[in-house]
Amino acid sequence: MVNKLNTKHTMKFLFVTLLAGMGVYCYFRFSSFGLKSEENRIRETKKAGNVIKDALEDYANKYNNYPEKLDALVPEFMSSIENPVWGERKWHYQAGADNYELSVSKNKNRYPILFTSSDANWYLDN
Repeated sequence: MVNKLNTKHTMKFLFVTLLAGMGVYCYFRFSSFGLKSEENRIRETKKAGNVIKDALEDYANKYNNYPEKLDALVPEFMSSIENPVWGERKWHYQAGADNYELSVSKNKNRYPILFTSSDANWYLDN
């Protein structure tokens, strides 16, 4: 009788552990808070960056120059600036008289870097 109880409890424990493990796996696999592949994070960062690029062009069309800081786009051209989900998760922006560079770096050393400019597509310099 004791052996049957131990086997029954062991099977319940294994079943509950398996279910919990599957739940954790699904959370990280399918949740937006879970671990995403680097390729997906780069794609999402470019998407957020393209919204900023569009707002920068709208700003330049209205004021004939690019803003000194990205914050100048809010709230007239954007409701908020979405942070990148790749790398350091912080935009770096530099404006010139008639151009700009928008980038995000993977680490503090600013390399590799994902960048774009007023006249270019996105590039990953690694």
